[in-house]
Amino acid sequence: MKKSLLAFVCFLSFLNVRSQGCSDAGVCSIGNMQTHSKVQRRFSIALNTQYGVGEQNVGILIPQLEFSARIDSGYGLQIKLPYVFASGNLGKTSGLGDIVLVGSKQLYKKSIWQIGLNAGFRIAVNNADKRSEGIQTANTTNILPMPYQTSLGTHDLLLGLDLKIRSHWLIALGLQLPLIQQNSNGFDTALVFSNETEKKAYFTSRHLVRRPDLVLRIDRQFTLSKNLSLNAGVLPIFHLGNDSYLDGTVRKTIEQSSGLTFNINAGIMYRLGDRFSITGRYASPLKVRTVRPDGLTRHYVGALELKYAF
Repeated sequence: MKKSLLAFVCFLSFLNVRSQGCSDAGVCSIGNMQTHSKVQRRFSIALNTQYGVGEQNVGILIPQLEFSARIDSGYGLQIKLPYVFASGNLGKTSGLGDIVLVGSKQLYKKSIWQIGLNAGFRIAVNNADKRSEGIQTANTTNILPMPYQTSLGTHDLLLGLDLKIRSHWLIALGLQLPLIQQNSNGFDTALVFSNETEKKAYFTSRHLVRRPDLVLRIDRQFTLSKNLSLNAGVLPIFHLGNDSYLDGTVRKTIEQSSGLTFNINAGIMYRLGDRFSITGRYASPLKVRTVRPDGLTRHYVGALELKYAF
């Protein structure tokens, strides 16, 4: 066990060295797309606290309350309520993050494998237009760029299929489709004063319109003991098309904002009896899109979750 834990720590160190950024709008962790465990209790409540470093070293702390319910043997419900704190060289923001509501349905089950469907919504809590007195631009607006925003400013449809094999392998495919675009962010690097180089380093996101994301998760769990398990896997995210922004009254395509982000992730879970468990997770990318105006880029993300099942 000691050798396994040492190898796991070395693996996390490798991820940290190679980190460049990652981008997940939320679909990769919905419903049963992030868990190997079989549901033993009807309800669970979890406090999930994650910290990541984004564009221009913006620190992002997200405590999140998660509630899950098994309605019957084949149906489930999940609610996520995040609160976002962001801090960087342009200021600080905080506020309620986008709410996630997801239902799940077991479609097929055999002795060694099962297939599930996950469907729900990510609900925007604001228009991504938070401001700071620390930033002024040529048109006198002080709206912060997207890494500081607590919402994506879109209402999204979340869809996913998960395949579990022998409780060890998890393969999941997800789609996040923006349905209602209400992003009113006003940050445009063309309007920033020429001597303010730290502000020009951020991506333009004025009235950003996001394209969909397609996510693939392949994950393997390693059981070390009755109460201790590790998991590791890959998470490629395909941004399906270039985003766009508003230049004056003309909508323009943001070139090179489509493409692949390739992440590696790992986790460790320890059961504290029949009802409590504690889980640590880490994710970091090996490849990112060239232009990432949605503010979702992370050089790395670490998370700690305490769950109670009843």
